[in-house]
Amino acid sequence: MDIYKAILELKAELNRIDRAIAALEQKGEAEATPRRGRGRRAWNADARLAAAERMKKYWELRRQKAEAAAASNSYSASPPSTEST
Repeated sequence: MDIYKAILELKAELNRIDRAIAALEQKGEAEATPRRGRGRRAWNADARLAAAERMKKYWELRRQKAEAAAASNSYSASPPSTEST
């Protein structure tokens, strides 16, 4: 194989590799930029209804626990009388 022919083939391969690297770097930069304007996904009516039902059950349970705690903390004895006998 002629040495000059080998050098030309290697330079051509180097040129192809440089172009491939440049293309990959551009793609990497495009992927690294953050997307904007996506925001939250809106809930459909069924999802909102299901969430409302879950929250109703949650707050009802909390209310019952609070009432039970308040009932267990109440005293059955009345305070001492201030009347003199």
